[in-house]
Amino acid sequence: MSAIFIIFLLFIAATTLAIYLSKRLLIDRPLVKRELDAPPPVSLFGGQGNELPIAIDDVQQLEKQRAELLARAANGDVSVLHEAHAAENETLYDAALDLLVTGCADDSECLRRLAAEVAAGGELRANRRLAEALIEDWKESPEGNLMAEMLHVAALSDDAALYEEAVNVALRFSCADNSRPMSGKDFCKLVESQFWVLSAQARASGAGFMLKERLAEIRRELAVSKREDS
Repeated sequence: MSAIFIIFLLFIAATTLAIYLSKRLLIDRPLVKRELDAPPPVSLFGGQGNELPIAIDDVQQLEKQRAELLARAANGDVSVLHEAHAAENETLYDAALDLLVTGCADDSECLRRLAAEVAAGGELRANRRLAEALIEDWKESPEGNLMAEMLHVAALSDDAALYEEAVNVALRFSCADNSRPMSGKDFCKLVESQFWVLSAQARASGAGFMLKERLAEIRRELAVSKREDS
């Protein structure tokens, strides 16, 4: 009985000592104070009172230039494409190109001149509206010597599905026109070379994958047709 009592006293003493030491550590621990530097005051008006009017003037000047450029595009000035491209303004470029395409409505020669300008421009790109218009125009009057340009403009639109449509249109014409036959090898070389004109993003898209499958299928079909004819 005395042994149990002694053990109980030792337990009480150990517990009391542990509580005392833990409190002592908390008392002796140095307090760490972190003072956060207040952020510098920021003016809601950018500091100088004359900066806001200057920004507004810049915006107004840009809007004026944009309106003037689009007005020139509406009047058929193709040179605006080079200016919009140099400004690296994709939205403005597309708007100007759309206006130029609209101006060539029901005018095949105008549309083909516009397409030729884009195709020969080097840094210029087409858009879906121009490519679609040229494909439809070429369907109405398919000319073998303009096939490459039609395919090139379709590829410049960076739309893999639209380029596939252009390839199918060109293939139907090549198979139907016996007056200017193009060998299957040359046709495949043409459409596959234009595939690389598409942007990397377009080639890597789902439509780009389907396009690659279609080009491979065309190559197989033309190879079989050649063997049957020989």
